[in-house]
Amino acid sequence: MIKLMQIRIRIAFIALLVALLLGVGDVMLVAETATNSSVAKGSVVIPRSVFDDPGVKPGLKDPFFPKTKRPPYMMAPPSRTNDPVQLSDPYAGIKLTGMLGIGNGRVAMLNNKGFGIGESGLVRRLEGPAIELKVVEIKEQSVIIQAKGFPPKELRIK
Repeated sequence: MIKLMQIRIRIAFIALLVALLLGVGDVMLVAETATNSSVAKGSVVIPRSVFDDPGVKPGLKDPFFPKTKRPPYMMAPPSRTNDPVQLSDPYAGIKLTGMLGIGNGRVAMLNNKGFGIGESGLVRRLEGPAIELKVVEIKEQSVIIQAKGFPPKELRIK
């Protein structure tokens, strides 16, 4: 029983190899006839690639030519400027999200970032760029913060 299975597997494998070899031979034969430009009726013709690309230096070819996204076909991304952004309200998007501690060891949570009295650091706003804030004073239910160049503001916990 096992020998019969092994024989059948070998026969199937040999048949597969023969089919592959004959199939590859037919494609090679059609390719040869296509290059000789004497194509028989009913046979498959493999077209040759043509790279007529006016934007590339002579002698260079872009294999993705009609659908390419490379220069000179792709527009350049807009240039970034390093000009500082003028803020009309620097405290927009800053929330007092919590308060911890007792007495002088109190910590205010501004947009989920902790600050003690007199500490400063960058705080990410909900919209717009991050801003550097300094905690001036922490009260029972509020905190007084100040951004550079702006008057202080009191935020209340909600």
